[in-house]
Amino acid sequence: MREAVGINEVQNFGKYRVEGSGARAWLDRIMAGRVPKPGRLSLTPMLSTKGKLIGDFTITCLAEDECQLTASYAAQAFHERWFRQHPGEDNRWRISPTAEQASRSRDLAPLGSLPMPVAGIPPWLSWM
Repeated sequence: MREAVGINEVQNFGKYRVEGSGARAWLDRIMAGRVPKPGRLSLTPMLSTKGKLIGDFTITCLAEDECQLTASYAAQAFHERWFRQHPGEDNRWRISPTAEQASRSRDLAPLGSLPMPVAGIPPWLSWM
């Protein structure tokens, strides 16, 4: 995954884009784990003010002031309410539900460059 293309099915997850000059500080405050460096991702819990688990998030740091959060689709409305109720002191960031962004996978590994057996099943899916 560090040098090529990886596949991760995220259709059934809730996704948010957090961006702006205060995004990193806000995420550092509301998440129990640290926000990763740009180009990295991490799994971190989000805790209530009483310390109870209210969500597990994958934080993908796209840039110093831009992250994508991925979490449970079923809890999406709850998470969005929590975000809005805890804006933080520096409210220079914005958060929005996001649709899938255009994939760069074709740029990184053009379809014609992937090994395809005659049957049409890629080798990495041959166990199916």
